Amino acid sequence: MDGNWTNHAVEANSKGEYVIGSLIDDSGGMAEIYNVETHSDIVCKISRSEEVARDNVKNEIRIFKELEGLGSAISSRTVMFVDHGERMGEPFILLKRLDGKDLHDEIKVLSNPMNFNDFVLLATDILLAIENLHYCNIIHRDIKPKNLRYVETEKEYFRITILDFGISLELGESLIDLPNSRHLKCKSGGYSPPESSDDKLGAQPSFDIYSVGAIMFYCATLTNPPEIPSDEGLHPRTILPTFDKNLNDWVAKCTHPLIKKRFQSAREAIDALHAFEPPFEDTWVEDYSKEATIQHRNKYLNDKMDKSADKYDLVIVMDSTESMEPYRERLKQDLETVSELLYKVFPKLKITLIGIGDYESDDIFQKIDNLCDKPTFEREFNKLNIITGGGDDAEAYEFAFSVLARQHKWRADAPQKMVLVIGDSFSHGFPVRLPYQRGEWGQERDSNIDSFNSQLKQYCSRHKLDFSQKLNEFENHNFPAVDNHGAKGTQYIETRNPILMKLHTDKDGKVRRPNIDKAIEKLITEQNSITINTLYCGVSKLSKKFFEYLAIRGEGVLLKMDSENDVVAAVLGLILSTGNDKNYQLFVEQLNDEQTVLLAPATELNSSNNSS
Repeated sequence: MDGNWTNHAVEANSKGEYVIGSLIDDSGGMAEIYNVETHSDIVCKISRSEEVARDNVKNEIRIFKELEGLGSAISSRTVMFVDHGERMGEPFILLKRLDGKDLHDEIKVLSNPMNFNDFVLLATDILLAIENLHYCNIIHRDIKPKNLRYVETEKEYFRITILDFGISLELGESLIDLPNSRHLKCKSGGYSPPESSDDKLGAQPSFDIYSVGAIMFYCATLTNPPEIPSDEGLHPRTILPTFDKNLNDWVAKCTHPLIKKRFQSAREAIDALHAFEPPFEDTWVEDYSKEATIQHRNKYLNDKMDKSADKYDLVIVMDSTESMEPYRERLKQDLETVSELLYKVFPKLKITLIGIGDYESDDIFQKIDNLCDKPTFEREFNKLNIITGGGDDAEAYEFAFSVLARQHKWRADAPQKMVLVIGDSFSHGFPVRLPYQRGEWGQERDSNIDSFNSQLKQYCSRHKLDFSQKLNEFENHNFPAVDNHGAKGTQYIETRNPILMKLHTDKDGKVRRPNIDKAIEKLITEQNSITINTLYCGVSKLSKKFFEYLAIRGEGVLLKMDSENDVVAAVLGLILSTGNDKNYQLFVEQLNDEQTVLLAPATELNSSNNSS
C-alpha cells in the first residue's frame, strides 16, 4: 500500500540514500512505518506532521544515540538502530526489520488466562529485556503490549524485543529537564503508573516495573488494567478468585501506587517470581473457562427479549484520540456481544460511527454510515482509526454535531433516534460563553434560558441531583480551558476533510469552526424524537460539564466511567433504555451491583419514557 512518503528519496546522516517503499503500518500514534527499496532488512519510521510527533521521533533518535555505542549489550533486546535523518522537515529513523508480531496481537486473542508456567515465562522475558535497557541507564516509560515485539519461534527468554523509545528518558532525568516536555507525557492508560503525571520526578526503573505488572494483570484476567490501581496495587484475584495467590501478590507488588513499595529493579522482580513453587494444577484457567461459557450463554442477551418492529437510528460519536484507546479496545473485545444483542432486539437498526480528534490531529473527523447488520457493524468498527496528534483538552465535537444537524440522513420514519457520545474532553469553543445564552437579549434570550432550565430540572430529576446547586455550577462557569480555540482563539482550522470543507468553507476559502450550541439546537429542533446520551471517561470538571450539557440539551443522561471495564454494559444499557421497558429490565437483571448503580440514571430515564 502506498503512503504519503512512498517513492521519496531520503538521505540519512551517514550520507546513505534510501528510497521509501510501500507503507507497512500507519496505526502508530506518532509515525508511519515504511519498507525501504532494495533493503529488505530495513524499515523507515517517519514522523507524522504534528509538532508532538516530531518531538517524539527526535527524542527517540536522542535515546538511540545514547545506546549506539553499547553494541551487543543492547542489540538483542531492543530494535536495532541503523541511521536517521530529516526529509522536508520530518525526522525519520532507519531500523532493522523485526520478525514476529506485537505482543498486543498475541495476548488479545487469548481465550483463557495464562497458566502458571506461561505467566512466569512471559513476565521473565519482558523483565529481562527491560533489565538490559535499565543497565544502559534508559527508562522506557511506555512499556505496553503494542511496544513489545514477540517472536514465538525464538528460544525461551529471548522472544521479546522492545520498540518505540519516543517518550523514553535517561535514568534520573525528568520531563521538566527537557524543552519539549509537554509532548513526551505518558498516555498509555492502565499501563502507566500513577507518577506518570509528575513532570518533576526523575525516571526510575520502578516506572517500567509497574507497566510489566499491568501487562501481566491482563494476562491473568483478560481484563484491561484500570487507570487507577487500588491502594494496594492491581490484584487479579478480585476478578478471578482462584488465581494463584503468589502470582497475585507479585502483580500487586509490581503495581503498588507507592513507588517505594514496588520492586525496585527488574532483577528483584525476576528473583521473586522464580522463587514461587508451581501449583499442583492451574485451577483458575478451568474456572475461567467455565465462567466464560456461562457468561457467553447468558451475558446481557436474554431469549425473552422482544424484537422491536420500529426503525432505530443510532449515531455513536467517539473521541478517537489516543487517550480513549482502552475504551475502544474493550468495545472491540466484546464487539460480537454488543452487535448480537443490538441487531437481535432492533432488526431495523441503522448505526453511524463518527470518530473525532483535535484541530492539530492528523484528521479531526471520520464518519462511517449505514451499518445495518451485525457483520458490517463489526467489520467497520474495527476499521475506526486512532486519530493521532493534537492537544490534551478540547476535541472537535462541534463538527460532529454540525454534520448531524446539516448533512446526516436521518430516517424520517424512525421513531427512535439517539446520539451516544463517548469521550473524555470538551468541545472547542464550549467555554466561550454560557451554552444556553442563545438569541438576542430580551424575550428570545429569556425564552431560551427558560427552556434550558426546564431541561436541567428533568436532568436533575433523572440523576437525583439538586437543581439549584447544578444551576449554580452552570451559571458560575469558572472552569479553565488550556487547549481551546474559543472567541479569543482562531475561528478557522486547516483540514482536507471533504465533508467539513463542503459544510464550513466561507467566502475566503477557509474552514470556519461552527457554533456547537446552534448545531445542537438545530438537531434537536428538526429531529424532535432524538435523545443525546453521554459516557464521560475523563476527570476534568470542564469536560464533565460539557458532557452534562449534551445530555441536558438532548434530554438524556450522563454516565461517569471510572474505567473501561464497564463500558460495554453502559453502552448497551443506554441504547436499550430508550426502548421497551421489558427488554431493559431483563438486561439490568444480568448486571452486577456496580453496573446497576452506574446505570441508575438510565433506569430512571427508561421508567419515565415508558410511563409517559
